[in-house]
Order: sequence, then structure tokens, then C-alpha cells
Amino acid sequence: MLKRIAIVVLALATPVAAQEEQRARVSELEAGAGWYQWNPFGVSDFIVFPSAPSATISRMVWRTTRHGYATGISAVLGKVDPREGNAVRERAFPIYAHVSYRWRWFLKDPENSIHFGVGIGPGVFRRTDRVRAWDTERGTRHYPDETKTRWRLAVHYHTELFFTTRLQENVDLRAGIRWLPLLYLPLAAEPMVMGVWRF
Repeated sequence: MLKRIAIVVLALATPVAAQEEQRARVSELEAGAGWYQWNPFGVSDFIVFPSAPSATISRMVWRTTRHGYATGISAVLGKVDPREGNAVRERAFPIYAHVSYRWRWFLKDPENSIHFGVGIGPGVFRRTDRVRAWDTERGTRHYPDETKTRWRLAVHYHTELFFTTRLQENVDLRAGIRWLPLLYLPLAAEPMVMGVWRF
């Protein structure tokens, strides 16, 4: 008898749970700007990338009220002359695509929430190198004034923490920070503010 009751309850509860999941699915478009700060603690042996304004756009899908994923692209709008070993003359305009998995918690006011996310994706940046040449008279390598510019690939990973508050019926404001962890230090930190449109 108990088995039959359990089967009936399970049969009735499963479609209800599925409907709740469907109701919870929400898509969002995020667009915003921030500041990309490379090596915020000034660790001396890190390679040098630009610290500059950044822009980002992404699509967020909350699969349930608690978790979901985002896909997007971000760009750092700057360049830097690192002078590393007299070879690298410039690193410029890093652009990276990213996929993030996010967990969300609603605060006492249901129109406010925080989320934590982790993500990874491919990136590119423009690098200009001085071309090395061989000095036949001295028998040594040297750097003439000639340079060569190429786009280089990189892997960009991050964690993020954001606060979201509702502005209008389908418009939210999201503010927080995205950072690249390296053990206990952030390799880069990117505070940003985004407008969010729910659809």
C-alpha cells in the first residue's frame, strides 16, 4: 500500500517540479564597462599586460532560480610597453571569450541577489616584438629598430562576485568584481558595472 502511495505522489510531483524548473529559466543580456587592473599588488616577476578600461557583453541563462551559465566576450581597451629583455615592445588590446557557471542567492529583499561564478575561455592579444638580428662583425645578437606585430593566443580564467538589484520590471543593475586568481594573489582584478535586460 505504501509503495502505491509513493508511486502516485512521485507521479504527481514530477510534472510540478518540471514546471517549476521551466518557470525559473530566465535569459538575460548583460552589457557594461569597468577597469581591468593587471597585477594589482605589483608582484615584480609577473609578465606585464595593460591596465585600462574594459567593456563586456554576455548572455546569461538562469536554468533554475539558483544556478545558470553565461557566455560572453570582454575587451581591454589599452596597451603597455613592458620592455622585457629588450624584446617585447608592446602588448595591446586583450580580448577574451568566456563561459561562466554561476550560483545565485537572493537576499531578504527578493529584488536583490548576489552571485558567485567561475569561468574560462580563449583570448587573444596583440604583441609587438623587436626582431633579433645577428651581428656578424661582433658575433652577437642585437635588436635593430625593426619590429614584428602578431596576435597571440592565451587562456583566460576567472572567478567573479556580483550584486544585482532590480531597477525596472525587466531591467537590473549588476555591479561587482571579476578576478584571475593565482594561488592567494589576484593576477588581475576587474571591477565593473553592467546593465541587465531580462527576456
